[in-house]
Amino acid sequence: MNPKEIRKFKVMLAESGRQLFVLQEYIKERPDTELCGAACDGEALLELLGQGLEPDVLILDSDLRRISGIRVLYKMRSLRLKRMPQILMTTCTTDDGVRKKYIEAGAKSLVVKPYKMEELLNQAIDLCLNAPESVEVRLDYLIRLYLEQMHLTVGDAGYWYLSDAVKQMLQHPALCGLCKEVYEHCGTRFGVSPKAIESGIRRAIERIHYVSPPAYREMQKFLKLSAEKPVSNRDFLGRMAQQIALEWEP
Repeated sequence: MNPKEIRKFKVMLAESGRQLFVLQEYIKERPDTELCGAACDGEALLELLGQGLEPDVLILDSDLRRISGIRVLYKMRSLRLKRMPQILMTTCTTDDGVRKKYIEAGAKSLVVKPYKMEELLNQAIDLCLNAPESVEVRLDYLIRLYLEQMHLTVGDAGYWYLSDAVKQMLQHPALCGLCKEVYEHCGTRFGVSPKAIESGIRRAIERIHYVSPPAYREMQKFLKLSAEKPVSNRDFLGRMAQQIALEWEP
């Protein structure tokens, strides 16, 4: 890239009010942004995202018509996008509980209305500049999708231990001794003992076994295991890592 050339970030915009047109024009005028799509309601936005436009950042109004902003965040996961955009959500709420739900659903940052357009776009660009490497983002995304298929959410016991253990196995294939190496790595990360990691993952699998979603029953069938007992930590992590590896491109 020529030193004088300014990098353009692809922005997708979803806004249900009059601000949509104003923001569109402002994004087009900025030298560091390129408008790759705009929608005035949640349903139209999901259709746009499914077209493979691959925006760097999505500016998402929480109060979209037809499908709300938070429902869009949840539905985006089923699109299985090749690359998830950074998501900046605009909202009128200052309720910490509601804002926390937006973040848990996938928003990376929140901006309270009314806002200044320059500050909004600068924050959107900052998200792009400070985003983790896309390969790791893709892996986090696939792990999250997989666990959701198992009906396990971020609030469930052991979710983060299970997620991190699989991530370690995929990023460091040399970690063969599950109980020793993987649990120790996770324990160091979370500041707990390897035994606590093992126990947390066990509780997470027991919860999945109790709910018994279709994805879990398929795992039991593939592994030729009894449907009566929970899948072991080793078998569950091994099969999960194997399936995610098929879609992940490190």
